[in-house]
Amino acid sequence: MAGTDYEGDTVMGDYPPEPGTPQLQIQPPLADFTLPFGKFKGRRLCDAPMWYLNWLTDGITDPSPTFTAALTYALATSSFSEMEIDWYPPAISAAPNKFHQWRKLNDGKPKSTDTALWITTNDTKEYFYLGDEILQVMKVPKFPNDEPPQTNATNNMSPRKTLNNVARYGLYHIWDLSQVYITRGEADAALRRFMNERPRGMGGGLPRKN
Repeated sequence: MAGTDYEGDTVMGDYPPEPGTPQLQIQPPLADFTLPFGKFKGRRLCDAPMWYLNWLTDGITDPSPTFTAALTYALATSSFSEMEIDWYPPAISAAPNKFHQWRKLNDGKPKSTDTALWITTNDTKEYFYLGDEILQVMKVPKFPNDEPPQTNATNNMSPRKTLNNVARYGLYHIWDLSQVYITRGEADAALRRFMNERPRGMGGGLPRKN
């Protein structure tokens, strides 16, 4: 490609590559990897605090190789010390109605752990990216698990016991805690997905409509 220098003489620059010539893809250095989601979206991963890096390690499933490499680099080079995050579980009685079983509320029962929707440990990670370690560190209260087993009876088949021995947490608590790590919009999207995908009357304690 031709051009001119400061004296006006014609000089030749680099020629464009021949058609079909493979182009070298230059990857940005790991230090410049930016987060595409969460509380620190748009910021460099290596600038995130240690508590957030630890959450990423525990909460993100099936990360890409690039993300894994950048996270490993950030953990190794972080200048932040581990800090405990102040989070206190909000009162279940103050949760909006959507976090409670409407049938029990219609029966006049006060809002409590008895009326609240719940979520299992497996689903907290699948939908809200909160693993067991985070739940323990943040001291998320467990719900009592002494209810009759939930069932899924269809086609005159015998009821099938499900999830009667799995740890449960208040859906309201999990939704609230997730906002320490992801944005309110992302937490709301996770909540909608959970409410839409869990079978009614099973798993998440969702109310059944007859």
